[in-house]
Amino acid sequence: HFRPSATLAFFGVPSGAIAWLIKMVYRIPYVISLRGGDVPGFRPYDFHIYHKLIAPFLRLIWKNASAVIANSNGLRLLAQTFDSRFDIPIIPNGVDVELYKTGERDWSSPRLLSVGRIVHQKGLDLAMHALGGLKALNWEWHIAGDGPQMQALQSLAQELGIADRVSFLGWQSRAQIVESY
Repeated sequence: HFRPSATLAFFGVPSGAIAWLIKMVYRIPYVISLRGGDVPGFRPYDFHIYHKLIAPFLRLIWKNASAVIANSNGLRLLAQTFDSRFDIPIIPNGVDVELYKTGERDWSSPRLLSVGRIVHQKGLDLAMHALGGLKALNWEWHIAGDGPQMQALQSLAQELGIADRVSFLGWQSRAQIVESY
């Protein structure tokens, strides 16, 4: 009884394949929202074979989509390197500004906050090396999230002598994240 006007597939694979199938069976158009791991060239150090296998399917899925969008210029450029036939607009991820509204400023020493999966491509190791060179300044860094690079980053903080300034908060609820911001 319910017939949507369109579907939105987050990731070209696997959900883009489902959207493509829905279009073939029910003639419902779809939009692909690229997110990273579904774009060949993203994380080549561990996704190279996966991307080689899915490349023909991605081209078919993208070709039949009403639109293919990216959430950043870097992702768009990567997608266009994979297949330049597509015009890929950018629609950044949204933020509820009312939810994250700040009150009065606290002019204490700098407090940095990183929120997200703790994975290699986020470059947290590079930031940690940079902060390791700024020991003379008063700062603290809170890292909210979890992922495969957590232990390596904790070890790096120890090695750089900044472990007392870097807090690994682990995975946080939405309320905890709002509070951290």
